Amino acid sequence: MAEEKQTAKPYQQEKTIEGIFANLMKEWPELKGAKVDDAKRKIKEEKPEVEIQVVPPNYRYGCILDFDRVCLFVDDSGIVTEAPFTR
Repeated sequence: MAEEKQTAKPYQQEKTIEGIFANLMKEWPELKGAKVDDAKRKIKEEKPEVEIQVVPPNYRYGCILDFDRVCLFVDDSGIVTEAPFTR
């Protein structure tokens, strides 16, 4: 009888911090310098479940752990100034 190769489902990954959070954490370094609408589109293609919050320049923003939100830090012309991420 041939052995079946088992593949781990995402939630069955190794029980390390990296394994637990692997599917929750995501970065988009390639979006730094992109137009805000292009960045929103790309993020929604890859993670449609997240809420996207546009953060204007000089806005006081507290760091809150939320895997369902991506903050887009933009300049006055709507260009993304930092690599967006979920964490």
